Amino acid sequence: MVDQAKFKSSLLLSLTVSAKHERFNGTQNHSQLNHKDNQMKNIEDLGVIMALLERLEKQRLPTLLAIKENVDNGQRLEEYDINFLKQIFADAQDILPRVQQYPEYLDLVGKLTVLYHEITEKALENEGPNANR
Repeated sequence: MVDQAKFKSSLLLSLTVSAKHERFNGTQNHSQLNHKDNQMKNIEDLGVIMALLERLEKQRLPTLLAIKENVDNGQRLEEYDINFLKQIFADAQDILPRVQQYPEYLDLVGKLTVLYHEITEKALENEGPNANR
């Protein structure tokens, strides 16, 4: 089981380091790009990634950790939780191709994938025949 406080601290540190790294590299690489299309793509990607990181930190991560705590305590997923997890999964499918172009975010994606997996595994266990009802 993952210590939620340590996980959240580690994840937030990854977010901060990645965001600072991306801002620095985006600025440094901006002057080196030869084509306006590449410049616009990198600026657009940076904007999207910054918005996604902010949404993750302020909205998605707190909800995911609350759901994890509930399932770790033996609770079943509510309909809202299931819909939230479905939306997270759908969003991840849309976002992943863009994020994969930036290797500095792959560790963060891996941590989120592990968290999602732990939630769904425990939720399935809680639904099983030996679950506390």
